Amino acid sequence: NSYVIGMLEQVYGSGSFQHCGGIECKFACVSGSYALYDNSNWIRAGEAEGKHALVVVSDIAKYDLGSSGEVTQGAGAVAMLLNDSPRLLEFDPKVTSTSIKNEYDFYRPFGKETPIVHGQYSNMLYLIQVKNALVDYERKAVATNLIKPKDGETILDYIDYINMHLPYSNMGKKALAYLVRHDWRKTPRWENIIKSVIQEENNMVKENQVFININFANGSHASIQYFSETNQILSKERIEVHGGGNSYILEDFRMLRFLEGSQDRSKTFSSGKGHKESLGIFFDYVRDKSQNPYTWEEIKAVSKAAIIAQDHINSGQQHNV
Repeated sequence: NSYVIGMLEQVYGSGSFQHCGGIECKFACVSGSYALYDNSNWIRAGEAEGKHALVVVSDIAKYDLGSSGEVTQGAGAVAMLLNDSPRLLEFDPKVTSTSIKNEYDFYRPFGKETPIVHGQYSNMLYLIQVKNALVDYERKAVATNLIKPKDGETILDYIDYINMHLPYSNMGKKALAYLVRHDWRKTPRWENIIKSVIQEENNMVKENQVFININFANGSHASIQYFSETNQILSKERIEVHGGGNSYILEDFRMLRFLEGSQDRSKTFSSGKGHKESLGIFFDYVRDKSQNPYTWEEIKAVSKAAIIAQDHINSGQQHNV
């Protein structure tokens, strides 16, 4: 804060800002939002007395080459002048909302210059937290009579523009679609939307998407889903195993998350997806250096299931193995 004041005094004269107070807030990109929020509350509290608040925000996004965050790299800065008689943008009086949760999707270990990002998981958390903030905002806006939705209306019917944080351009589109889906689902219009979507999907040839459901003799269930038109930032493979109250999630064969009871742990793998190791095991078996890790029954069952799955895709009929 003193650095910014020093630069301003180079223009407006030495000591011209010595009466000002200021703080520095560091919390990744969201720190700018919190600085704006804090100074808005200073004005709402009536302490401004005609004075202005200056919020200067800057951020540098730097990620490891080859990481999921590489394409979102960049830098930016903005300065915002706040007062109690705004000309461009006005905040709702005493109606704000926020949502925060302790997660591990984005963090920078001590001593490391670049952060670690779990892209797909971070995208999911982004959507959830934006929705939670909107739900809280709706509750406050309705409670204070700022907005009075009629029957069949939602909070989004009273919002003309939504300003999104954009780590990449499509994130805003995804977030808006997620909010609309959540908000409109409780209205009569949703049934018509579903009918329209189903009709459109029935008219499309879905050669690039595959859904396979497998029921095993022991009562367990497997679901295999293949998509070819997802965003490139998402992980290419995601495997989830659930049972006994525990869950295990593997993303891109590089990050494994353990959810056991109340514990939430994760383990990351530096490189590779096991292809080299699998070939090594096979070559060792061919050279009589190790036992075959797979039985003939397992190989036959997997091959048969793959062939039947293709028949199911072509015919749409259920098959028993």
